[in-house]
Amino acid sequence: MKIVNSTSLAPLIVFEGVDGVGKTTIAKLVVQQLTSEGKDIVYESFPGKASGTLGRFVYDLHHSNLHSSIDPTSMQLLHIAAHIDAIENRIKPLLQNGIAVVLDRYWWSTLAYGVVFGANRQSLDAMIDVELKHWDGIQPDFLFYINREMTFESASDLEQSRNLEIEYNLLIKATLKQFEIEIVNNKTIQDTVEKAFDKVNSILDQKIRGAQNVYKNNKGI
Repeated sequence: MKIVNSTSLAPLIVFEGVDGVGKTTIAKLVVQQLTSEGKDIVYESFPGKASGTLGRFVYDLHHSNLHSSIDPTSMQLLHIAAHIDAIENRIKPLLQNGIAVVLDRYWWSTLAYGVVFGANRQSLDAMIDVELKHWDGIQPDFLFYINREMTFESASDLEQSRNLEIEYNLLIKATLKQFEIEIVNNKTIQDTVEKAFDKVNSILDQKIRGAQNVYKNNKGI
């Protein structure tokens, strides 16, 4: 698959991690701070929560009483469908128009949670291949994997979290040479927000300088 590395695309920043580590709060606060400083950047999430979207339908279904009765492979397929809808209708157009995207979750979550919840692995791999075709070679400029110690209500919840961490760590090892990843041990939300803000701000500035250099070269300046 081709890898898109073009200054014509705005940066894609991903926040990943198991449920409850604070990644959504961190991602939203980083975007809020950057937009307050005039940066063109938006927050998006997988599967999505915007009213009237497929992502919202899948999100509501996933958090409803029906979730436990749905085959886990089928549930992850619905997530992939919502991802593709968001990629085509929101994320790619934003990036192509120079607006950076902070994405809360990536296809990593579909694979990690699918494996842990018992979805068919061959089907999961095939689903991910379909989603990647719609990314059309676009990869994150940077991925934050948020990790922190948590308390759990039951031993089964603890075991589930540990199994998810195993799957995420496998993904990190398999992807290290494809794009930049940082594992953030989230001791406090504010510390992590400050660290992530500095990194994302730096990426945005680098991208702007790169685009300016391309423009100058094309114009012979």
